[in-house]
Amino acid sequence: MLPEVKVGDRIAILIPRLAIPTMQIGGAERVAIRLANGIAASGVVTDLVVFSSKSLLRDELSEAVNLVDLNATNWFIAFVKFKNYMARTKPLAVLAQDIRAAMLAVLVRNLTGLSTKIIVTIHATLSQRWNEAVILKKFLAPKIVRRFLLQTDAVVAVSQGAAADLVSFLRLPHDRVRVIYNPVISEDIFVKAKEEPTYPCFGTHDPPVILGVGRLCQEKDFETLLKAFALVRRKRMARLVILGEGEQRAFLERLAKELSVQHDVVMPGVVKNPFPYMARAAVFVLSSVWEGLPTVLIEALALGTPIVSTDCPSGPAEILENGKWGKLVPPRDPQAMAEAILRTLEESRKPISPAAWKRFTVEESVKQYLTLIEEIEKQKLANEPPLYTA
Repeated sequence: MLPEVKVGDRIAILIPRLAIPTMQIGGAERVAIRLANGIAASGVVTDLVVFSSKSLLRDELSEAVNLVDLNATNWFIAFVKFKNYMARTKPLAVLAQDIRAAMLAVLVRNLTGLSTKIIVTIHATLSQRWNEAVILKKFLAPKIVRRFLLQTDAVVAVSQGAAADLVSFLRLPHDRVRVIYNPVISEDIFVKAKEEPTYPCFGTHDPPVILGVGRLCQEKDFETLLKAFALVRRKRMARLVILGEGEQRAFLERLAKELSVQHDVVMPGVVKNPFPYMARAAVFVLSSVWEGLPTVLIEALALGTPIVSTDCPSGPAEILENGKWGKLVPPRDPQAMAEAILRTLEESRKPISPAAWKRFTVEESVKQYLTLIEEIEKQKLANEPPLYTA
């Protein structure tokens, strides 16, 4: 049963943007929409507040969710319009979907004096993300972010690994961080997986498809996947399909030519519905050097796709239960990745128990978020100390 958040209570889910058509649809955007849809389905008034709603994802939003488009082109406009929104609607809680959203919500609450609860969800492994930042940001950002996070009512990490990273990297108290898995799996994924892929590469006589999905950027490390694929092609026929767009496209296309596999590599860009590709792929490969909780890995798992993943911080080992549901290889190791892919291609496809992915359903995530809101609300009404203390 879902917790009893009172009828008329309003929950706002704040994300600074939705995906734009020129970029890969991001996991955080999908998570925000699934969370909004799930909370609205429980009967709670739900607002999805975004800077701009020009997105491929807009049509995935339930009619029960109120889309609040701030139509903000910069942070100052966003601040003014979000302050007006908060003053007008006085939501019970704001679920901030990243650090920037949390900082904005905290500033607005401090200015307006509202009692709205602020819960921030951290989707990344921050120590890994900021490790590659410029020196000034690397040293200043953790100090600034920590001050804001300590002003929220709860900090949610999307995996145990991400939670441990928050505690060690930002020196947050252990009892301040709650782990709630992202709302990834819902029935619509299985329905959409039955559609035909927009790119015809899954015919009976076509080579087996090795699939990667994600933004073409450094942290996703498709460079290692391409190198691993070149090693696979020395052993057998196969095709590599990478769904996504990003700043590394030209580099990856050049690398495919240097490896002499360009005729077997397809990068069709952004695909609105990746699930038919996942369901039909011979192997799904996650090649990332770091993650928070990789949504695409959970989706592939639920669709029963054989999996090879890097054992990067954090999430893959947690999702795959240390290799129970897929093969784990070291990051940035093309040889190990190629060997795991080849072994997977040679094995018969085994059914995946729903127990492997039930932790990541929309219903389970919504239940835990509503429970957390209720816990904070009850303690405040009882004039007890905050649920989390610095």
